[in-house]
Amino acid sequence: MVLHLGRVDMPNPVEEFSRLYNSGKVHEKEALTFIDAQRSTRQAVGRKNLDAVLLSLEKLNKEAEKKGFSWVSKTGFIFTRYPILKR
Repeated sequence: MVLHLGRVDMPNPVEEFSRLYNSGKVHEKEALTFIDAQRSTRQAVGRKNLDAVLLSLEKLNKEAEKKGFSWVSKTGFIFTRYPILKR
C-alpha cells in the first residue's frame, strides 16, 4: 500500500527555482532567501495535511496489520508535497 501524504496548498515555485538554477544563482542570497521563504510557507500551510495523515495512518496501519499489508510513504521530489525532508 502506498500512502500519498498530500499536497500543500501553495503556489508552485518550480518556475522560479528553474530561473534561479538556469541563471547560476542557485547558491546566491537571492535563491537562498527564496528557498527559505518557500520552506516557511510550506511548513505553515502544510500542518493540516500532516495532522490528517497522522490520524489516517493510525486507522490504515490497523487495517494493514490485519490483512498482512506493508505500506510506504511516497512524496517524490515535488516541493509542494509533504513531508518536509532535507535531501
